[in-house]
Amino acid sequence: MITYNQEQYIADALNSALAQDYPNLEIIVSDDCSSDQTFAIATDIASNYRGPHKIILNRNEPNLGIGGNFYKAYTLSSGEWLFMAAGDDISLPNRCRVVAEAIPKYPRALAFGTNIKVIDGDNTLRGYIGIPSPLQPGAALAWHRSIFSQFPALAPSNKMEDFPLMTRPFFLNKQLVMLPEVALHYRIDGHSFTGINRNTALKVMRYKVVLTDMTVACVEQRLRDLDYAEQHWRVNHADNLRARFAWMLRSMQREKISYEKAVQIMEAPYWQRFLYVMRPSSLIFHRSVFSRLRTVLSSMPLLIALKRLWGQSEIRYMSTLVDEILPEKRDAIVISTEFFLNDPSCDCYVSAFPESFYQEDSGRLN
Repeated sequence: MITYNQEQYIADALNSALAQDYPNLEIIVSDDCSSDQTFAIATDIASNYRGPHKIILNRNEPNLGIGGNFYKAYTLSSGEWLFMAAGDDISLPNRCRVVAEAIPKYPRALAFGTNIKVIDGDNTLRGYIGIPSPLQPGAALAWHRSIFSQFPALAPSNKMEDFPLMTRPFFLNKQLVMLPEVALHYRIDGHSFTGINRNTALKVMRYKVVLTDMTVACVEQRLRDLDYAEQHWRVNHADNLRARFAWMLRSMQREKISYEKAVQIMEAPYWQRFLYVMRPSSLIFHRSVFSRLRTVLSSMPLLIALKRLWGQSEIRYMSTLVDEILPEKRDAIVISTEFFLNDPSCDCYVSAFPESFYQEDSGRLN
């Protein structure tokens, strides 16, 4: 469990780990030099715990960043399988058990995920993720130890540790399996990076620029991992994997240019906004006059005030939530290298240019 300034939620998160119905677990809490009471609360819970699980506490001095803290937690572990846990999410009691029961059924799997339910800061259930991608967020995943031991450490500056890890099973010529059981309550409340409240279109666009830069860094980490793997063993479809990542980087660059253009216009004088609406643009998200008009209007102070008056003040990450698990996620999904290469939605990042997956060299096999 990696934590940082999560004093409001760490008790629920740690107690949920200690409440697992699978026996004799190793619970590691690695705090990244929190400035609040997160580590003190975790220490108090650990000192009063009398159950079957072993608790290991660590506090980094100085702060290592998400990637560095994640790797530090790995170095403190001794188990064959490692479950990702954030200091604000709640693992359901069945989480470790359902994965343990699946391991012998899928001997080629080096990672398992489960379905999740999204909760807010008040523990209110908001629904299931309505995105058709077969992958779940990294918070719901469990990794075989080889995912860490066979590769160099993630760059300490990496802010989305799950993103580069998700392709390491393919570099090891193995699989990743998504299970249908719900085993995690995934919190989005404004404390995590992906849950930051962004109540104006300008904040949304600035966020997207930052998120794109972070995602690019993750893909570059994947390429370094692939290079390392090829130097030490044979990687099936290595050229296709490299082409897939190159296609992703091209897509991200095109998206970033469009996001930066939107930020520029939203911050521009009114006369420049007028000219922007009237002039054609070749940029994605700016091509139609209606898209350009929406970009301008969405940043107008009066309209923002009206939205707040109508109770629509917040724009949150992952707004696509549904009341039931999507049909395609109700059975186990075995994700092989071939599956990954042929499905553009099978990733943490989904391109805004899905047609380019079939028009460009994207690494697909058919």
